[in-house]
Amino acid sequence: MAELLGAIISLAALTVLVVLALLAISAVVLVALGAMAATTRREPYMPTPIPSGRQQVGGAVRPGDPPSR
Repeated sequence: MAELLGAIISLAALTVLVVLALLAISAVVLVALGAMAATTRREPYMPTPIPSGRQQVGGAVRPGDPPSR
C-alpha cells in the first residue's frame, strides 16, 4: 500500500513538473514573439499605388448609366 501511495505521489509530482515546464516554455515563446514584434519595422498601412495605365473608375453606378465598354 505504501508503494502505491509513493508511486501516486511521484506521478503527481512529475505531472506538476511537466506543467511548470510547459508554462516556462510558453512564457519564453511569448517573450521571444514580443521581442520580434518590437524590433520588426512595420510597413505602412496603405502602400503607394502602382500605376497600371488604366483610367481610374470614378463615382457610383446609377441605374440610368450605359454599360461601360
